[in-house]
This record gives sequence, structure tokens and C-alpha cells, in this order.
Amino acid sequence: MASPDSLFQQLLERMRYRSDRIARYVSGDTTHPRRWMIPPLNGWDGNPFEIKDMEKPFDRKELNETAQADFEDDEKGTTGLISGYLLQICYLAMMERSFRTRHMSPVRAMMHCAGRRKGHGHEEGIHTGDILNYIQDVLGSGG
Repeated sequence: MASPDSLFQQLLERMRYRSDRIARYVSGDTTHPRRWMIPPLNGWDGNPFEIKDMEKPFDRKELNETAQADFEDDEKGTTGLISGYLLQICYLAMMERSFRTRHMSPVRAMMHCAGRRKGHGHEEGIHTGDILNYIQDVLGSGG
């Protein structure tokens, strides 16, 4: 029987522990300081401005390779195994994105926001190009 990836398990346990500590601190249950989840560095220096290596704590390479090998092997790769690998890979990616977002500089945050706003401001973008047209189509189908 396959087991979850050890780095995946370690990160989930760390998140669980930090969440518990934050809840206890906020509710006055403890005097321990509130600390954010900092992952095992796994080869990264821990500097949030060192963006290039920030993926190392959330390394999915081994999981990706295992999933790929099982997917290509008709005898070995089952739907359950592949689904389990993909869920772990996606969850690790989500943790990395969350971590990067929490630790980005104000300038980097403004640039990310500017890119989204540019797309949202486009005439054929999500608001007037997609949602407004969708609502018009729905209203039109009722008559």
C-alpha cells in the first residue's frame, strides 16, 4: 500500500501545529507567540527575497517522477495511486503559492495586482467581456 510523501506529511503536520498554536494564542490559552508556518528549508536559505530557490521547501520533483512512472506503467498505475499522487502534488503547489504570497514584498505585490487589474480592465476581459455577456445570454434565453 502506498503512503503519502514524507515531505508532504511533514508540511501538513507543521501547518497543523502552527494553526493550533495560533488558535491557542489568539484565544488567550497560551502566552507562546503567534508564529507563521515556516517550512523545512530543504536547501533554501530562508530569505523571502531569494525568490529563485523558494520552491525548494515544497519540492514536488520526486512525487512528479513517481506519478509519471506509475501513469506510464499499465500494471502499476491505478486510478487511486495516480489520484493520490496528483492530490499531493497540487496541495504542495498550493502551499508554495500561499507561502510566496504571504512573504512577497509590497512592490512585488503591487506588480502582481497591476497585472490582474490590467486583465480585469480590458474591454473583452472577465467583467464586460465574459460576465456581462453571460448574463445577457441567460436573460435572452428566458424570453
